[in-house]
Amino acid sequence: MTTTITKGVAGNQDLSLYDGVNNTFTREDSSGNTLTLNTIGNVVDVLASYGAGVNYNSTTVNAALTAISTNKMTLVLHPGTWTMNADITIPATVDLHCPKGVVITTTGYTLTVNGIISGWPTFSGSGTVTINYTSVASAATINLAALASNFVHVTGSTGPVTSLGSVPYGKEFTLVFDSTPTLTHNATSLILPGAGNITATAGDVFRFRSEGSGNWRCIAYIAAAGTTRTILGIDTNDAVTFGNLTATSLVTSGKIQVANNIALYWKNAAGTEKIMMYLTSGDILAIGTDLATGKLHMNIDGTLRLVSLGANDSGATGYRYLRVPNA
Repeated sequence: MTTTITKGVAGNQDLSLYDGVNNTFTREDSSGNTLTLNTIGNVVDVLASYGAGVNYNSTTVNAALTAISTNKMTLVLHPGTWTMNADITIPATVDLHCPKGVVITTTGYTLTVNGIISGWPTFSGSGTVTINYTSVASAATINLAALASNFVHVTGSTGPVTSLGSVPYGKEFTLVFDSTPTLTHNATSLILPGAGNITATAGDVFRFRSEGSGNWRCIAYIAAAGTTRTILGIDTNDAVTFGNLTATSLVTSGKIQVANNIALYWKNAAGTEKIMMYLTSGDILAIGTDLATGKLHMNIDGTLRLVSLGANDSGATGYRYLRVPNA
């Protein structure tokens, strides 16, 4: 007689997963001897270890937090909708990782995160989500690896800031500057927008991503409301190139002298180019001055016509007409 044994696929419940408390477990081998083995994983799968694989709720999360107590740990939420039907506080000793697909919904309750929250969680509902931040003093090296949160307020203006310490590749931190230190661009270790140094203003927000080995890249930068940033700096007599055209700067007079004809176009739905702005050879683009300083043309029925100042408006003292010739 022949007996066929078919083995099924193993699931999470068949495995002894790491629960944040026990690093080992015991079982008997085929000879009846007791074996001590390591648990699987080094982070805590909250759903598998504390939610029986099906309970996406605050009871499961709180059970995990109670079990791990003060241990430094990373909790991973399984993709799905997690319903927080009680208040939850994630301590600073715990990192909360939320892969894509995690939805956290709270209605009438509060979720407080004191540690690092990473991944791509979506929050919904009418409850409150509070992500607390860590403060650190500005310095030449701001060691983000030593902080308990990835949302950081940087105080003071000591600097320049040249390093953010070393953390594993891919970790991201949001830095809010409360003062005015200078961040020094480095093409490898501190890559900043525009490849230039940035002097922060109170309220500026930077998002940095670690590229490993102490190297960082700024992937987002939001200037504080009401502040001005230089996006193109031109020193006197420097040259700026537009395609194959060169404009020589006259910074002291607030003008840019264009040496050749230059036009700014747009395309309509049919793909036909239409002139938006046109500067002829030798014309001046005036900045902060009036029409008497330069020349302004308008495209009238396909013909560029010079706009000039007309007589004073008799109905409103202090105003003048703009004159555009018919032909």
